[in-house]
Formats: sequence, C-alpha cells, structure tokens
Amino acid sequence: RLASWAQARQARLLAELARRRPSDKAPYSARWAGVGSEYAPDEVGVALHLARGTACARIGLACRLLTTLPDTFTVWETGRIDTAKARAIDDATWTLTPELARAVQARILDKAPEQTLAQLKAALARAVLAADPDGAEARHRQARRDRRVVITPEADGMASLWALLTATQAAGAFTWLTRLARGLGSEDPRSMDTRRADILAALLSGRPVVNPDTATTPDTS
Repeated sequence: RLASWAQARQARLLAELARRRPSDKAPYSARWAGVGSEYAPDEVGVALHLARGTACARIGLACRLLTTLPDTFTVWETGRIDTAKARAIDDATWTLTPELARAVQARILDKAPEQTLAQLKAALARAVLAADPDGAEARHRQARRDRRVVITPEADGMASLWALLTATQAAGAFTWLTRLARGLGSEDPRSMDTRRADILAALLSGRPVVNPDTATTPDTS
C-alpha cells in the first residue's frame, strides 16, 4: 500500500510538470498527443533515469487518470490497487470516450482491489464490451493496424521472435505448428515446445526441418 501511494504521488507530480509545460505543436506520441510539452519526457527521463518512452508513458498515465478517471487515481493513491492495475484500467479504456471510460471504471473499480491482475483484465474486457458494444469492430480494426513482429535479444545466445496477430491468425498458426510437430513421430526426443520452435524457424528461414540438437542442415548447394 505504501509503494502504491508513493508511485501515485509521483504520478501526481508528473501530471503537474506536464501542466506547467505547455503543449508543443508537434505531439511526441499519438496516444499522448497534447499532454504536456514534447520535451517533458526528456526532463523526466533525466531526473528518474528512465528511457524516454517510459517517461512519456508515465506522464500520459498520470494525466489521463487525473483528468478522465479520477476515481481510479484515488483508489491507487490510497494504496488499494497497485500501479499495474491502474495501468491496466488506463490501457483498457484509453480508446473510449471519457464518458464510456468512466462507465467502465464504475463497473469494475469496487472489485479491483480484491482481484488479481488477470481477473481485473478479464473484467475490464467484459466491461468495455458492455459499455460500447458497437465500438468492438472499430477497436478490432484499430488493433489490427498495430500487428507486428519483434525480435528481442535473450541470454546465452538466444533471442525471442514475437508476433502480434489477430486471434484467428495466431490460433491457426499455433494449431498448424502443433500438427506438424506431432507428425515428426514419437521417436523424436524433443519436447513439443522445442519441435514447434524448430519448425517455426525452419519454415521462416526456408531451411529443411531438422533436429538442430542431433543433425546438421543438409548441404543443398
């Protein structure tokens, strides 16, 4: 509770900083357009040792909760919900109008302190659909525009390849990888997860499907 209070108090100060820095002509982020100066995140980043994008997100969260979802901010500042839950409420409602966002807030806030983060996110999804059923298709079209593939370095010479797809595409791709993995036979010593990973790498790189732990890629020259 003390940690949540301290983080909410910091958020209040970030919002005050943004208020004192007039907005620039060129917004620094589409989501946070008009929230403070383009250079406010740079000031915050230097002071708190944060990346510019992280500082930008913190300013935006603080400003939006205080102006659009003040009840959520109050519950956060009193320590009844933590920062992750406050951010989840903001993330789930930021595409809605202020009126609809507050309607969603009213539906979920009483139970939020007792829920896990996963339970709260599920409740938010239901509340958003109930508050704005006609907007579901528009939100899906907007979300589809953000589909992408990202590579992230991992420890020990590994890397993560992450893709944001439509739910149908993701489920279909995973099902197909699973069918291919099972088709390799019970004699294959690899786990299903490892098989799926190897098949995905082979398909995307255009190489034959082999077990990299026991075989080398055939010479196709």
